[in-house]
Amino acid sequence: MTASAAGVTPGHWELLQRCPAQASELKAMPTSVRVEAGAVMIAIDSARRRHLLVPVDRLEDVIEDSRSQGCRVTARPLVGHGAGQFADLVCVRRDGFEVFGLLINDVLARIENGSRPPGSVCAETLEDWRELLGSGGRQGLGPSQLLGLFGELWVLRRLVKISPSAIASWLGPLGTPHDFSFGATALEVKTTSSATGTACQIHGVTQLAAPRHSVLHLAFLRVEQRPGTGQTVADLIAELRTLGVAPEPLRERLDAVEYLETQKDPCATRQWSAVDFRVWRVADSFPRIVPGSFVGGALPPGVVGLNYVIDLAAAGPSLPEDGVEAILNALASKGAS
Repeated sequence: MTASAAGVTPGHWELLQRCPAQASELKAMPTSVRVEAGAVMIAIDSARRRHLLVPVDRLEDVIEDSRSQGCRVTARPLVGHGAGQFADLVCVRRDGFEVFGLLINDVLARIENGSRPPGSVCAETLEDWRELLGSGGRQGLGPSQLLGLFGELWVLRRLVKISPSAIASWLGPLGTPHDFSFGATALEVKTTSSATGTACQIHGVTQLAAPRHSVLHLAFLRVEQRPGTGQTVADLIAELRTLGVAPEPLRERLDAVEYLETQKDPCATRQWSAVDFRVWRVADSFPRIVPGSFVGGALPPGVVGLNYVIDLAAAGPSLPEDGVEAILNALASKGAS
């Protein structure tokens, strides 16, 4: 599939994320716009950051720009799939993806107009958009994002207590479809602070699609705020370090989800206690929407994205505790393999 200049949409990014790994450090898709050195491409890296790659004849022709916290332009050579030399316009803030989509379509339009050299058009467009992209720096995660991160770290702590190197199975922040995976086992984590109910929001048609040759499980964690008890996200991170997690892979994953340890807003100081943790196997009868739910195995024409809510009350009984322990042990074994 080729992304058109007039319509690089959220659906194109979702499709690109679902593509198999390529022989390159990026998953890339050509747009319909070309310059003399080749096709302009959109791409996603292992940390889920989004890129626009404009081919150039020489890296020296690229005007670089790193003045914005959320977006930058660098000169980038690529090998393997899509090999060449590029002006790489990358968005490093997930909360900036919507604006980035508008930005890259502006870049593509300017390239089609042919008024500016390929090596300078990204930096010049970024300069025009700098105020919209937020040059004042990252603001940290919002309440729902922090809650989701808390749930993943809570599960990671259980894995790390089995093996400190189990952080190797926490692959969601690095761009894999599910939060934790190793071998034939994958685990998606959903966290709620609601006192009742078992509703979960599902993002996209691939989140509950099992990886090939693997079994997918969904973990449901309910937390509550209790005065004077519980832990913050920062508390869990500190505990993981105490338990012997290597600092570099932990920092890499926290950077990928854009967690700021210096975040000072009230949400970052919320303390949660786990009150319910259950795990389901995502079998054929599990309530879900996946590519196979549609004729041809794809969303209907014109539908570029899908989010929906499931109720785990319709998912049947959750796994017994020994089944949950078996899943956690399988995931924890990645670091020891």
